[in-house]
Amino acid sequence: MMSEPKGLEAQDPSAYVVFCDDVRHELGGKLTFVGVYSHRLVSARGGVPLPKLVVFLSLSYPLAMVGQVVDVSLVDTGQTVLSTQVPLLAPAAIVKVREDQPSPDRSQLQVPIELVGYVPRNGATLQVLASIGSFKFISPTLSMIVPDVEPQTEDLAQQH
Repeated sequence: MMSEPKGLEAQDPSAYVVFCDDVRHELGGKLTFVGVYSHRLVSARGGVPLPKLVVFLSLSYPLAMVGQVVDVSLVDTGQTVLSTQVPLLAPAAIVKVREDQPSPDRSQLQVPIELVGYVPRNGATLQVLASIGSFKFISPTLSMIVPDVEPQTEDLAQQH
């Protein structure tokens, strides 16, 4: 669970990104992130497409922002490869555990971007940009480390 950073006002949005191999939606509303990358993706072989790479953006925003549109971009080594606009919606239902509990004043947007067949290139980077009005989010960068030449089977046999 993510806590609000110090100095963040209740009316400010907050966001985070997870780079991973897959996201699974479990019963009870849980998400399972499979194969999470911290800051770099290391590929054992160059030129081989990944079955799937997921870039998962989560944006928490105050209900006062409902109706506004968030601009989301995926940037691959400085080039925008995906750009979309997503409306901020009110929650479908407000669930209270106790009747005296205050109503939530925030909602959450989840944007999973699935890259199927993405071929990592040595030195390439992936990053997400999101903006709503004056709020600007720039994700940490996922850097690619890929060998230039695929190791030869004979060389590997001689090393053992």
